[in-house]
Amino acid sequence: MKSLTSIVVFVILCLGLFPISFSFVKAQCPPGWNYVSMPFGPDPNGCAWTVEFCYKCGITGGSPANLKVIAVKPINPFNSPCTLPTADNLWLIPQLQIIYNNMCTVPPCSEGCRTFVLEMPICYQWVTYGWQNPDNSFHYSSWKQPCPTGDYCLISWKSCLDFDPPPPENGEIVPCSIDPGPGYTLVPKVCNQSSLSENPPGTPNIDFVGIRFRTECHKLYECP
Repeated sequence: MKSLTSIVVFVILCLGLFPISFSFVKAQCPPGWNYVSMPFGPDPNGCAWTVEFCYKCGITGGSPANLKVIAVKPINPFNSPCTLPTADNLWLIPQLQIIYNNMCTVPPCSEGCRTFVLEMPICYQWVTYGWQNPDNSFHYSSWKQPCPTGDYCLISWKSCLDFDPPPPENGEIVPCSIDPGPGYTLVPKVCNQSSLSENPPGTPNIDFVGIRFRTECHKLYECP
């Protein structure tokens, strides 16, 4: 559990060092949900990412999700060689669960388990980040980013927290008695079925500074 403690400390520091980025992304969080933007990685390809997500503790009412991923983009957008998070973001899920367990009260395993629900986007589009150098020249970097209104996969599994230090000898840690593994549910929204080109869009026909969506939303992954 000491390693978990180290991760939690790192997360707290990151939350203070990496503030909210784009207000239009924050607006995608449902009313009453919290917005966070923070670094993750490296992923299996050695790339680090800024992940923006919404979360809500406790019972979430009509929307069963506890955490919604809304953006995954390079930490440094300036000429980043990283254009796409790998392996359907599966490397990201355990890290997100640890962070949620730190931000919200999750019952200890001695009290049984609760269901953790994560919305993971499966539809992406090319976006481009533009910046201007001191010599007034414009430059651009592109990557694939989740679509704000695209299809997503709702992933659910059982979760609880262990004790650190362990409870007394007469204490009992109750594991998840029924663990069917993660469940997946496709939530269809707006997403083209054709594949998204591996090649980023060319130089934009208008100079700009900041981020712009460059293509339509295409399904990049399948919901298992």
